[in-house]
Amino acid sequence: MDDFRRRLELAISSATTPSEVAELRLRLAIVETRFGRFEAAKSEVRNTRNTYGDGKHPRISILILLTEGLIMYFENINRDSIKKIYLASELSKSMQISDLCAITNSWLAHLYYNFDQYEKLVDSISAVLDLTNKPHCDWIARISLTIGDTLQLSGNWKEADNWYRIAQRYSTQDGDRLTLGAVIFNRIAVGLSKVRAEYALGKTIAADWRRWTTEASSAAHFHLGLSMAALPELLSFCNARALFLEGRFTEAEHCYRKILESGHSERCGVNDAFMWSEIAMCNILNGEGSSRTNVASHLHPDDCNDLAIDDKMIFHTNLMEIWKERSGASASQELRELASSSIIAYSESSNILSTQISILRPKLVALSQLLNSHTH
Repeated sequence: MDDFRRRLELAISSATTPSEVAELRLRLAIVETRFGRFEAAKSEVRNTRNTYGDGKHPRISILILLTEGLIMYFENINRDSIKKIYLASELSKSMQISDLCAITNSWLAHLYYNFDQYEKLVDSISAVLDLTNKPHCDWIARISLTIGDTLQLSGNWKEADNWYRIAQRYSTQDGDRLTLGAVIFNRIAVGLSKVRAEYALGKTIAADWRRWTTEASSAAHFHLGLSMAALPELLSFCNARALFLEGRFTEAEHCYRKILESGHSERCGVNDAFMWSEIAMCNILNGEGSSRTNVASHLHPDDCNDLAIDDKMIFHTNLMEIWKERSGASASQELRELASSSIIAYSESSNILSTQISILRPKLVALSQLLNSHTH
């Protein structure tokens, strides 16, 4: 069993007041959510709301909102999850409950990162850093992980590795195997996302390609050991991308098709149209030519309008290559304009992220020095 979860259960058994039990049980519900045990988490929230829904216990009210938001996010990657957690953050701020303000903003930063809201992402990270003045806080592993993701997405690989190591160290010290698993997963997932986007632009990133499939496999084994229900599709997607980038296109196509057949494209943060475009690219790059690109004949440039900026750009550049392979001619003006617009949006978002990181860097340096000075 996860040590962090065991400590929560022991704390519940020794709690002296009903409100203390309720707060600890909500923290346990968050653990259940991250394991993918959504019905158990929802039941806990319902029971707590029935007893403490009058708002007279601010800490419990905040944790109810946080838990509800995380359930919405982990179960369906629902954008409305941000509203719940933002409300929890604002409530903890207005009530001057510092620890919950840091915890809610740690999760809020995670969501802003995943929904490409980079300025808000940095604001949330900054809010947490302002509340972290000692080397032992519940939220250090979580915010360090999000900082690592943010830096890696911006291409600051070495700096990101420092924060991933911090997140790994603190999650290990806390006995929090869930966050440790997230460190292992996110490092590979974010790296693959960045490299795949740059690949679509024809850019070369210096990297050991063999590392991707090895790390994707390691992440899969770790999460299998945790018996997690929330991430298997994402791990399969990572493996598919790793195989693609390593040039093992037949194997990559097989992985993409398995995700499609299982109906789990959206759980990977994309959709079926995106998956079909990647399959078509596997065919093209495997030298199979126009005889196989008919798998993408039903795709339309608007099919990925709701995706993240980088995946939308990848989709449009894929369609450009598919069109070229099938017709031997230039793409339609509509597609050329959409692809150009997506590339510009991706470039602009990257520039925004880099600018925001530069603003945040003095705080990052200060916290890194504090945390690394207390390395055991």
